[in-house]
Amino acid sequence: MKKADAAPSTSEISAEDLKRVVKEYGKQVANAAEYQGLAGQAIKTAIERHNLDRKAFRFTLGLSKMEEQKRQATLRGLLEYCHKMGFFDQTDAFDDIVDRMETIAAEIREGAGEPAKQDGVVAHLVQ
Repeated sequence: MKKADAAPSTSEISAEDLKRVVKEYGKQVANAAEYQGLAGQAIKTAIERHNLDRKAFRFTLGLSKMEEQKRQATLRGLLEYCHKMGFFDQTDAFDDIVDRMETIAAEIREGAGEPAKQDGVVAHLVQ
C-alpha cells in the first residue's frame, strides 16, 4: 500500500467519541434487524391473510421501490416476455389470465379521462 493511500496512524477522534459512535452503530444495527423482522412478519401476515402469491407479492414490493420510468420499463418487458414465451397461451394453467387482463384494461379505460390514474404501460396496452 502506498503511503498516500494509508490512513493516518492517529486521528482526531477521542476515545469517548469513538465509543459513542460504535455504541450508536450497534444500536442502529439492532434497530434495523428488529424492523427487518417486523417488515418480514407484516409480509407473511398479508400473504396468509389475503391468500397472496408470495413470489408475485415480493415482485410487486420490488416494483413499488422503483422509480416510475424503470417500473414501466420492467412491466412492459415482463408482459412482452411472458407473451413471447407463450405463458398466456397455457389456458390449462392460466385460464383466467386473459380475462383478468381485459378486466384491468376496462377499468383503466373507464378512468381514462383522469390523467393522474393512467400510466404509460397501461395506456400503451389499452390503445
